[in-house]
Amino acid sequence: MAALSTSTWGDPAATKHVLLIHGITFSSRFWHHIAQKFASRGKFHNQAVAEHAPDMPVSDAGYFVTAPDLLGHGSARCSSDYTVAALVEELRPLLTAGGNDHPYDIVIGHSLGGVVAAALFPFLKSSRPVRVVLVDPPFEMPPGSAASYKKLFGDMIGNPKTPEAYLKEFPLWTREDAIFFSTSIRLCNVATTEAIMDVGLFILLVGLSSQDSSSKTTLGRFHTSC
Repeated sequence: MAALSTSTWGDPAATKHVLLIHGITFSSRFWHHIAQKFASRGKFHNQAVAEHAPDMPVSDAGYFVTAPDLLGHGSARCSSDYTVAALVEELRPLLTAGGNDHPYDIVIGHSLGGVVAAALFPFLKSSRPVRVVLVDPPFEMPPGSAASYKKLFGDMIGNPKTPEAYLKEFPLWTREDAIFFSTSIRLCNVATTEAIMDVGLFILLVGLSSQDSSSKTTLGRFHTSC
C-alpha cells in the first residue's frame, strides 16, 4: 500500500490528538483554520501563566492534528474501489500506528468524511472517551439525487473557479480558504466523484450497532447550511 497523504498541525508530542476527515472534492489542507485552532489551544493561556504565576502547573499546549487526503483527493492515490470499506481501510494505519489503543481524543468528519468517520466506529476502541462529530453526514439521499451530484461535481471539476471567484461567492472566506478550495478542486477528478456516486457511498453501509460495546465513543451530529 502506498504511503498515506496527510497534513498535520501542532506538536507531535502533544498528549491530545484530533483526526479530521474531509468531504468529497475537498482535501486535507482545507481544514487549516480548524486545525490551527486545535493546535494552538491553550498556548496563550500558558504564556500568561508562565509570566504571572511561574510556579503554577502548565496544561497541555494544544492538540496534535492529523488530516488525511481520502482516496482520489488531494495528494492521495487514485483507486478502482471507492466503497466505504476501501476508504476506511486506507485510513486504518492512522488508527493502529500506536498499537491497539488509537491516539485520537476527537474525530471530526464532514460530508463524505462524516460517513467514513461513522464507519470507523468499530475501530475507535480506546481506554478513554472519544468524541466524534459528524458535520452534514449524507446517510440518506433522495432517489435520483446521485445524478444531480454527478453533474454538480463534474461542472466544478471541469470548470474550476479561481480563488478570486470563490472570494466573491463566499465573502466570509479568507484568501487562504479560497486558494485551498480552488486547489482541492483541481486535484480531484471527475472519474473519482462519479465512482463515489456510482457505488452509492452516500448511504451508510456499516451498521452503527455493530460497534464494540466497550468502545467509549460520544457522538455529536451537527447539520449546517454550508
